[in-house]
Amino acid sequence: MKRIISALSVCLIAVLLFSCSAHKVQGTNLNGSWVLNNVNIEGVNNPSDFKITAFDDVNANCLVGSVWFLTQSGNATYTVQQSDSCAGGARPIFWSLRDDNGVKYFQFKHIDNGAKARKVTEGYRLELTNVTNSGFTLREPTQVGNNNAYVVYNFTKQ
Repeated sequence: MKRIISALSVCLIAVLLFSCSAHKVQGTNLNGSWVLNNVNIEGVNNPSDFKITAFDDVNANCLVGSVWFLTQSGNATYTVQQSDSCAGGARPIFWSLRDDNGVKYFQFKHIDNGAKARKVTEGYRLELTNVTNSGFTLREPTQVGNNNAYVVYNFTKQ
């Protein structure tokens, strides 16, 4: 009986350690408040000529200045500032990090109307780059006209 309890204790500690490190990249903890400072389109001429709807939500430029509050549990929000052309308010999400063969990804899904994260089957996966204690960059592949491009989101710690 003691062996079973000891084995269960070791498994529980391993799970807790894994879950605590699941939101860290290169020693940087992504939990906390982040501000999206700018959004750029890479890979096209005259990127200002294109309008991109980000995350099936708002024009990508509406996300500039949005605050992303990321928690250890994965439950999070991003809040868009209200303007004439931008629908403001908080958007609940569930986020996590993924490592695919050394490439780090930030992934999230919208959790609307009190839905459980496990019930939501669609979401977004963006490449996570330039991670420091004070900021990070997300890159989302997209098609702009006939060009393959990236929407690039730059964040700083609040």
